[in-house]
Amino acid sequence: MVTSAFVRFWILLSAVVVSAGWILSGLHQLNRAGYAVFFGLAGLALFIWCRQTGWQPRKGFGQLWRQSLKRFRRPAPLIFLIIVLMSLIGGALYAPTNTDTNAYRTPRVWEWLGAEHWHWIRTLDVRMNISAMGFEWLTAPLMVFTGTDRYDFLVNLISYLLLPGLTFSVFIRLGVARRVAWWWAWILASGWCYAIQASSVVNDSFVAVYAVAAVDLALRAREKNSAVDLGLSLLAVAMMTGCKQTAIPLALAWLVAAWPARGLVFRRPLVLPALAAVALLASAVPNIYFNLKHTGAWTGLRPHLGFQYDLWMMCDQEPPFWALAGNVFCLPLQNLVPPFFPGCNAWNGLMQRFVHTSFGSHFDKFESFGRLPMSISEYDAGIGLGVTLLAVISIVAAYRLRRVDGERIGVGGRTVFWVRAAVLLALLVFMAKVATFFSARHLAPYYLLLFPLFLFLPGHAALVRKVWWRRLAVGIMVLTLPLLVFSRHRPLFPALAILEKLQQSHPHSGMLDRAWNRFSYPYWIEQQRVELRQRLPAEFTVIGYLAYCADTEPDLWLPFQKRHVIRFLPGDTPDQIRAAGIRYIVIQNDWLGLAKMTMADLLKKFDGELIYQAEYIDPNGPVRVYLVKLNG
Repeated sequence: MVTSAFVRFWILLSAVVVSAGWILSGLHQLNRAGYAVFFGLAGLALFIWCRQTGWQPRKGFGQLWRQSLKRFRRPAPLIFLIIVLMSLIGGALYAPTNTDTNAYRTPRVWEWLGAEHWHWIRTLDVRMNISAMGFEWLTAPLMVFTGTDRYDFLVNLISYLLLPGLTFSVFIRLGVARRVAWWWAWILASGWCYAIQASSVVNDSFVAVYAVAAVDLALRAREKNSAVDLGLSLLAVAMMTGCKQTAIPLALAWLVAAWPARGLVFRRPLVLPALAAVALLASAVPNIYFNLKHTGAWTGLRPHLGFQYDLWMMCDQEPPFWALAGNVFCLPLQNLVPPFFPGCNAWNGLMQRFVHTSFGSHFDKFESFGRLPMSISEYDAGIGLGVTLLAVISIVAAYRLRRVDGERIGVGGRTVFWVRAAVLLALLVFMAKVATFFSARHLAPYYLLLFPLFLFLPGHAALVRKVWWRRLAVGIMVLTLPLLVFSRHRPLFPALAILEKLQQSHPHSGMLDRAWNRFSYPYWIEQQRVELRQRLPAEFTVIGYLAYCADTEPDLWLPFQKRHVIRFLPGDTPDQIRAAGIRYIVIQNDWLGLAKMTMADLLKKFDGELIYQAEYIDPNGPVRVYLVKLNG
């Protein structure tokens, strides 16, 4: 199961790609030619290193293929393979639909590529500048060479492929019995946050690879006396911090794991500076530096900026105790919500009333405290109801079998004990600081390192030999498959065709109307992209964009290198827009709300003509898009 060579290559490639983004930005060569030259030089350096060291793969492709076919004959690996294939199909069929990604992650990559370097973007949506950039730097080469964002999901899918082997490897190094580690590696890979995001462009679960690899490679470095593994673990933890701010506390676990092997850094004194430079560029350091420079806050958020959302909601606002207490309630709740929860409106109303009580007011800084969704999606999925219940059942059953097992509590040595303690401390820091809507999704990098905290205890090795437990585990993995089939963002069945026929025979069915709204979202996104692009005249290569937290911009840049998008703020005048050579502007209703204007007011002020408008249902409510041609 262990895929150590692939994990090492992915970490090295990830760090090089992120570093390439920053280096090419500094040279103002963030384009196809720049990337081609950079990757050519990197490939040559790797080839020379392999020749000098005599490194070659231990197993050929044919041997690996035969081993894989044999492995996937067993139920748990077979289910994982089915999830991978379903994710590949779902990602290939649909355009990226994640609201956050389309609102600021993908647009800022087009902005950087359009300017051929990273820059602080003039925009209302501060997330385009302040959020962690690791995922975006990984997708930039895909977008620059393909001219589209349709392949960005491959970053998540590749990371997902590495999860089982990597999880098994770190589990056995954290004191978990091999048989227990084998089963739970497959079970956790079927966790909802990992399986659902494998075909998406959401940037939570793919960070788990870097978090787990950082600890695993640091422990391997000490075990194998390998300076190479220690260096790769440094790159992995750097990538983790550079991809997700909420994963930064896990760097403590890496530090504890790497500390006993710190003497290995002196074995390659010439390599150390280059490695440190790559790790620095791949980490959160550039992001934090620019946030401090432009906003005065390491997160990049201050109340005067007019944007209230913060990944660290409770920071400097409330005592950490109340954030911790609130997450003790919210995180289990979010991980126990069923795939479909029809009573969500009543529950959410109860939570809204609760935060207005004297006691509940301690949690009013949370983003929608205690809120639950009607159905699970990539926006809100934690490890999942099935895996959570299996974990509880396993803890109870293993406790009863502890005398049969014969394991010793505390197996793994002093370093492993402190690594477990560091993971627990990182979780407490997360819970004391992060109070966002569905923090269970942000915990994706944590889950795989949290499970060894109880799986190393006596009883689990005996439990996984029980037929009833194995059947239950396989059944819970199977329950993940319907979530992918009936995904709101990437349904794997002809949803609209079926619903259209049902609506013909039941025209007044409220349930069918809700189902239509649920499954029509990705089709609306695709239709909106096509229609809006077709209505933009090819001769006008510069488009004005007036929006706040909107998700229309990605397709306005296409065809790539033939069109440029400029964002404008509510205070900008019509003369400023025309001076930029703009004759067509795209407006979203959130911008009109901020500017306190109606569409009629805008047309009068800008002397424009409305030539196209559309409306679709977003998770946050109806979104209206307008295309206006400026007269004169």
